[in-house]
Amino acid sequence: MIRIIGCILMITGCSAIGFWKAECMRRRLQEMHELKRYVLFMKGEICCRNRTLPETFLELEKKAKGIWKQFFHNTGRSLEKMEEGTLAEIWKKEMIQQLSGSYLKEREKKEWLTLGENLGYLDMEMQLHMLEIFQVHLSESMEEEREEVKNQSKLSRILGVMSGIFLTVLLI
Repeated sequence: MIRIIGCILMITGCSAIGFWKAECMRRRLQEMHELKRYVLFMKGEICCRNRTLPETFLELEKKAKGIWKQFFHNTGRSLEKMEEGTLAEIWKKEMIQQLSGSYLKEREKKEWLTLGENLGYLDMEMQLHMLEIFQVHLSESMEEEREEVKNQSKLSRILGVMSGIFLTVLLI
């Protein structure tokens, strides 16, 4: 009886790991979609409504979810005060504090950091251009991620289940 329960727990645990890995991939793609939406909103606020960056971030906070909401809130408030340094310094500090729980890969985080380093001191046209460049890079990453999710998530689930069965057979 204990062996049967152990086998069931082994298969269930390994399967759960496979399904968790697939869910992480799906969430990363979802977070990239949200980030793309935030960049579009930033472009609209800067271009059409002629807003400053602190106003843009505080307005974006209202539309953001999860860790991004806190990121935009803190960045906007810090920029309003202008006591904590340049946008690049504030952006980097908030990235380290708020985005550690993000599902984004290091590549996307590095590009997001580069965007923050280049936004603060440019005129409106250059800010829009930098947002456009980031958006193109993000779209490319999203396309790669979409393919990876399609292929790897199914594989992760199957490997999770199969490794549980393999370990169970091995231990019996």
